[in-house]
Amino acid sequence: MSATMGGWGSAITLPEPIIIVPNITEPLTVEEAKAQCRIDFDDYSQNLRLGIYIAAARDYIEWRVGMTIHEKTLEWALNYWPYSGLQNAYGGIPLVLPRATPLIDVLSVKYVDSGGTEHTWDPSQYVLDTRTQPGALAPAYGVAYPSFIAYPSMAIRVQYRAGIEIASPITDTPNEIKYPMLLLVAAMNENAEAEFVPSRTITQTLSLTYGVETYIDRLRSRSGGYAF
Repeated sequence: MSATMGGWGSAITLPEPIIIVPNITEPLTVEEAKAQCRIDFDDYSQNLRLGIYIAAARDYIEWRVGMTIHEKTLEWALNYWPYSGLQNAYGGIPLVLPRATPLIDVLSVKYVDSGGTEHTWDPSQYVLDTRTQPGALAPAYGVAYPSFIAYPSMAIRVQYRAGIEIASPITDTPNEIKYPMLLLVAAMNENAEAEFVPSRTITQTLSLTYGVETYIDRLRSRSGGYAF
């Protein structure tokens, strides 16, 4: 899957970031899912299935909204720096990081030259913006993006942490995210006997059928992200 991002001249088709370190907690508990689905709390036989539905609902909303809910490490690969006729005070337009809503930190920025040699861009050479949604990085004052003859494919790779930081005192997911997740989990549970497989395509059909897209559109309007 890929995304199309505009706003800085011509639209650019971008790959979806890959997950390096997955989230270790989910936004919903099995107990919350049971309450929504009206399943007896003592019926532990449903726990595994509900856990799968929770993960599928979270993945779908992250994908559609262009956000990260609970902290994970992502890697985004691209072919070139965002050079443009438009530049900011730092010498280059920001590199907006997909799913970095919110952005916690950038772990590394690496690029591979035409000979296959990997280089690491020194963190002192760029600045982060963790306040915007999605978060971004840009060359520091007086610095430009590294100049190099790029490897033929996906020469630049950025690793970063995004999502609700699990080490923070604020670890609970907002209700505006929980509620559409609960609706999706309930829809999956209702269709369980139809041999439901929680793929993004099938989940999107349920999302449209059960009116979840309205809530997702609201999240997208606030997140600043772009869907894949």
